[in-house]
Formats: sequence, structure tokens, C-alpha cells
Amino acid sequence: MSLYRQLILALSLLIVSLLVGNLLVSVHNARDYLSNQMQVHAEDAATSLAFSLSRAAQDGDQAQLNSMVDVIFDRGYYRSIVFRDLEGGIVVSRELPIAIEGVPAWFVDLLTLPEPQGEAEVVSGWYRLGQLRVVSHPGYAYRDLWRVFTGQLQLFLVIAILGYGLAGLGLQLLLRPLRRLE
Repeated sequence: MSLYRQLILALSLLIVSLLVGNLLVSVHNARDYLSNQMQVHAEDAATSLAFSLSRAAQDGDQAQLNSMVDVIFDRGYYRSIVFRDLEGGIVVSRELPIAIEGVPAWFVDLLTLPEPQGEAEVVSGWYRLGQLRVVSHPGYAYRDLWRVFTGQLQLFLVIAILGYGLAGLGLQLLLRPLRRLE
């Protein structure tokens, strides 16, 4: 194998290892960040919705309970919202199946995200009226992770092409004296 091919192979291995390492670090950091954000989002939603539901739960107004939960749930950021009374019976429940559009299944299977949940008690004064549980929907997080992954991959492909072009020219210039000597 010629020196030129050995140098190109070494450069290729370096670029591929940098690509894989950078992709792993970037996607892992983005995954952790999005997971933490979903946890905080679920906890905040549970707390604020539990506070909002307290009056309707105290009055036993099922229509108002349903409409308040629907307002939050219909935005699509939550996989499920369940309000249970003190005996554990379901008062209001909304669930959304996990369907992630625009992200390949292999990517979702490779990067499993937890489903963070927030819980809060629905109270009126000192009286407990029930328990509210909110579970975040991971679809938006998977889309963001896919965007990070594809953006990093595209950037590295452009840099790799430029690097190969410049390396080829540089090696031609550097190896010219060896060719003359040969």
C-alpha cells in the first residue's frame, strides 16, 4: 500500500471516529437535556392544573373538570393526564398513543426516552380532593433529537468532503518531492 493511501486511510479513520464520538456526545447531551425538560414540564403542568381543578373538583362540576383537562391535553405535549378521586376512581382521563412522525423507528428504538411524569394533589384549603398525574409525550423530544442527529451528520459530511479535498491537495504537494525522488 502506498504512503498516499495509508495517509488517506488514517485521515478517514480519524474523521469517522470524530464523527461517531461527536454524534454520541451531542445526542446523549441533548437526550439528557430534553428528558430533564420534559420532567420539569410535567411537574409544572401537574401543579398548575391541580390548582386550577380544585374549585371544579370541590363543586363536583364534571363538565368544567373535563374542559380544563382538555385545554391542557389538546396541545399534544402530554401522553396522559389522569385525575383520580380519593378512593382511586378515575374522574377525568385523557390518553394519547405514542406516534412519532418524521423520525425513523430505528432511531426511536436506539434512544429510548423515559416518560417523565408529574403528580400533584388537588386540594381545597386543607381538604384533599384527589390526585392528578401528568405524563409527558416524548414525540417532540424525539423530533428534536433527530434534528440534532441529522444536523450533526450533515455538518460532518460537509467538513469531511472539504477535509478530503484539502488533504488530497496537501498530500499531493507534500508527496511531490518523494515522487521526484522515486
